[in-house]
Amino acid sequence: TRHSAAAVGVSIVLALLYVVRRRRRAPPPLSVPEALHVLTHGSRAQREVAALTLCGILFGEVAVLEEFLDEAKGRHPEFGLKRKDGRSVLDVALDDVRGGSKPALDLLSLCS
Repeated sequence: TRHSAAAVGVSIVLALLYVVRRRRRAPPPLSVPEALHVLTHGSRAQREVAALTLCGILFGEVAVLEEFLDEAKGRHPEFGLKRKDGRSVLDVALDDVRGGSKPALDLLSLCS
């Protein structure tokens, strides 16, 4: 019937809009060293993307967790210069949590 065809058409359009919007929100691919550098030196929006990226690969990956904790200790000078204010990646993540960043909170939760 006509109503069924219209409903199917609307469903298809809504599904396509959902897929397009979801692709736009997907964070760009970052390597672990890039994500750690951005977490330490990037803007708040960039840090949220980096935290989302690390959350996607950190769960169950002991080597990635070790890299994150090594970065907090400053053992990866190749990932970028130390911050002038002396804060580590954990300090920056904690500040982001205090500011209401859910990705930073998720990242720190995965580290515990």
